[in-house]
Order: sequence, then C-alpha cells, then structure tokens
Amino acid sequence: MSDDIYTLLLNQGFLKTEKDLKNIKDVRNRERNRLKVMKKILYNDISSDSDSEDYTMTANQTDNNNYVDSVIEPKNKSYIETLKNKYDIELNEYFYIDESNINEMKIGGYVRYINMNEELKWGGILINIKNKNKLTKMKLVLKNSTNNYWNIKYKNFYIFYKNNVSRYDKFRDLFISKAHLKF
Repeated sequence: MSDDIYTLLLNQGFLKTEKDLKNIKDVRNRERNRLKVMKKILYNDISSDSDSEDYTMTANQTDNNNYVDSVIEPKNKSYIETLKNKYDIELNEYFYIDESNINEMKIGGYVRYINMNEELKWGGILINIKNKNKLTKMKLVLKNSTNNYWNIKYKNFYIFYKNNVSRYDKFRDLFISKAHLKF
C-alpha cells in the first residue's frame, strides 16, 4: 500500500526524484554562474581601481558593454519605474538610490533591495556604508529586527531607501502644520 501512495504522489508531481533535484541544482548553478559572468563583464569596463579621470575604453570593452546592454536590462529610469510599479505597496515611500543621490542615504534609514532576478528582499536598517567612494566595491551593512547583521554589495542589487521617521519628527511636522509655519 505504501508503494501505491508513493507512486501516486510521484506521478502527481508532489515528490521529486534525485534526478529531478540534481537537474534543479544544475539549473540554479548555471544561472548563478551566468550572473557572475555578466556582472564581471558589466563592472570590468570601468573599474574603480583606475583612478584616472581620462580613461579611454578599448574596442573589446566597448563590445562587452554592447553585449551587456543587449542581455541585461540597464539601470535606467524606465526599468526602475517598472520595478517600483511591480512592488508598489512594498516600496511605497522608498526611493531608488543611484550614483546621483548616494549621499542621501543616512545611517538608521530603511533599505529594501531587489536582486537581478527581480525578487524583492525586505532588507533592514542601514548600519554602515563601506567604501562609499567606490561604487563597484561599496557594501551596505544592514540589521533586521532579530539583530541579524549582513552585508550587501551595491552593484548586485537595486537599492531602495526610506528615511527613518521618529516620533519627534512627527511631532515637529504636526506643530509646524498647526502653527502655519513654513519649514
């Protein structure tokens, strides 16, 4: 009788054989390796190790850039808007962090991030920013409510940030609005 239940569950797709699990693992490893190669190509063109301002790209690096642009969706405004629309409720009051507004991130703010597979990660509170001057090496140290700490690399994720609002900030805003003051 147990063999009948096993075959029934196996035929209906509730159980996986070792071969199925190996195939899933192989696909995951291929995808991970593909993303690593694409990131190396993407961030190898203008490395932060070269501090010279007058950097000229070679033909091979230009070809790499064109290839990356055709395969990976660039971090442009329209793509960021589609991500923000996809996770409208989760990213409400959060704004995207790019090279132009990197200095708006302050310690104690809230961070949520989306990986290259467009999966939202809830993130946590920003504790520290390492290598802030070099975007390709910049890491964000996050902490969650269970006191777990972890690092994320800026170049691997789409980072969204929200300022921390305390009860004093809320009181200040209430006072200003009732006193009809401009702040």
